[in-house]
Amino acid sequence: MQHLFTYNPTGAELWQGGERDLHEALARNVKVATFAAWEFKPQNVGSGFTCYFGPFRDAGSMPPAEIEETRAIAKRLAEALVRHLLRGEHVISLCSQGLNRSGLVSALAIMELTGWTGEDTIKLIREKRSMFALNNGLFVDLILGKR
Repeated sequence: MQHLFTYNPTGAELWQGGERDLHEALARNVKVATFAAWEFKPQNVGSGFTCYFGPFRDAGSMPPAEIEETRAIAKRLAEALVRHLLRGEHVISLCSQGLNRSGLVSALAIMELTGWTGEDTIKLIREKRSMFALNNGLFVDLILGKR
């Protein structure tokens, strides 16, 4: 689990991680999570915690209809993160390993909040999370607006 970004007007934090990071997030007062992995269904997170589910595949090749569905799901999850960050709530974007699907959602949220370019946002995520984050070329193209 890595801290990616603090939204300065509210001090809310955006974290990114994998399924093993949920309990650490709870200990850090994270109140909202997006889950972008089919295989990840957390249980016993307690009351006062908001979950958004929008699973999609971490695949480098998809038919056009699935690409559009993936874009729509990731955008919906990112918008949920942004709403909560604007309210001052700490949030986390999660998937199985915390690299690609959560990276796509995190990138879209950061870009919406800041107006940063896709290139700058990808660089930030790779510096903060892992150099292996966003290694899915399709997701990178979605962030860069190439698809």
